[in-house]
Amino acid sequence: MGWSDLQKFKEHPNVQIVAICDVDSDNLKKASEILPDARTYTDWRELLDKEEKNIDSVNVTVPDHNHFIIAWNFIRKKKHVYCQKPMTHSVEEARRMAEEARAAGVKRWFRLMA
Repeated sequence: MGWSDLQKFKEHPNVQIVAICDVDSDNLKKASEILPDARTYTDWRELLDKEEKNIDSVNVTVPDHNHFIIAWNFIRKKKHVYCQKPMTHSVEEARRMAEEARAAGVKRWFRLMA
């Protein structure tokens, strides 16, 4: 899904991709070839730390068990989040995410697939 999402974001006239992150070096290399101006990272925490002032939103397309922790941390920094499903694995996580988003004043987008 990450590659598909990247293609769609890249095509949008109002989107500027300033940074990309992937733990898989092959995927990161492939993405950086079509986005040569984007800074690259292998750890989302480093991306958040170094790019916090340069980004408005983030697309979270990682294995399901990482959706919540990544999305929640970006929302805490007042970044809008587009996330693949499932965003959380429990009602408690969903409540925490919603509370944090309300407090931060940001939106959460979910990709729903049939």
